[in-house]
Amino acid sequence: PCKAMTPIMDELSKDYAGKLTVVKMNVDENTEVPGKYGVMSIPTFLIVNKGEVVDTFVGSKPKEDVVAKLAAVLPK
Repeated sequence: PCKAMTPIMDELSKDYAGKLTVVKMNVDENTEVPGKYGVMSIPTFLIVNKGEVVDTFVGSKPKEDVVAKLAAVLPK
């Protein structure tokens, strides 16, 4: 699922350049941050706005589903 989501996240990073930042983290190498956010499964996606988690989802999703989640939190 992580590898399946990589191209989608790369596309979204380009599509939303200047509006959001896509960050990938290797949880095997960085255990503190996932622990801070209660990540129990991978892939887990956190949508963070001004330092607050505003949405989260786990597992692979179609690009359209991710776009809908972003549209719900991005300023119009």
